[in-house]
Amino acid sequence: MASDRDLVADARAMTDRLRADDIDPRDRVVSAARNLLTALADEIERLRNEVNKLDVSCAAHRREYHDLHVSCEQRVMERNDARAQLDKVREHIDQRPEYVTACREAAPSADHDYYRWQGGAEARRQLAQKLGWTVPYEPGEKTGPKPTTEEARDE
Repeated sequence: MASDRDLVADARAMTDRLRADDIDPRDRVVSAARNLLTALADEIERLRNEVNKLDVSCAAHRREYHDLHVSCEQRVMERNDARAQLDKVREHIDQRPEYVTACREAAPSADHDYYRWQGGAEARRQLAQKLGWTVPYEPGEKTGPKPTTEEARDE
């Protein structure tokens, strides 16, 4: 960084040159000011262009962030739905041994229930109903509402 003495010396040297050139110092100052203003205007324009580019980039990032946020919320909802179904499956699996034991201990006339539960067909049907799937289950389908007793009589 220049010291005060250096700055004073530079100013004196410039003044001497201006006097030697027989040019009015005011014209020199005006010319230097115009050059400086032109340079500043160019710099301002460059900075405005840079700001515009950053605004466009920022808007793109905001859209991307919003899309990611929406996607993340959907995934969280799907995960919560899967956890709810998992709880139903766990409950069903925990109950199955109780059903089989109850069928074994029941009267001999209940053998068909025992074999049905051992084979798993009834268990799969009940699990599909608990999960809201069609019976027999087909991916993507949901079980429709069960008909009321009046609707069943009409058919």
